[in-house]
Amino acid sequence: MRELIDQQEAAEFLQVSARTVLRRTADGTMPGSRRIGGVVRWSRSILKAWVLAGCPEGAEEFEVRCQRWIPDVLTGLDSERLPENVS
Repeated sequence: MRELIDQQEAAEFLQVSARTVLRRTADGTMPGSRRIGGVVRWSRSILKAWVLAGCPEGAEEFEVRCQRWIPDVLTGLDSERLPENVS
């Protein structure tokens, strides 16, 4: 499974439309996008962490919710459950 995914794969992963992925990325309410050359890709691990955190809107809220457990999610350790210290 690839770590960087395209717009359609991100939409399928999040169960939203491809247009929603672009809109939420553009307005800053969805993390994980990177421009590589002329294309945009999303980090599957960051999107998964975002979903586990409850899809907070805005980078600051996401960072606060995830600061203690995101390294585990990014390395694939214990990524299937939300840690107790995340409210």
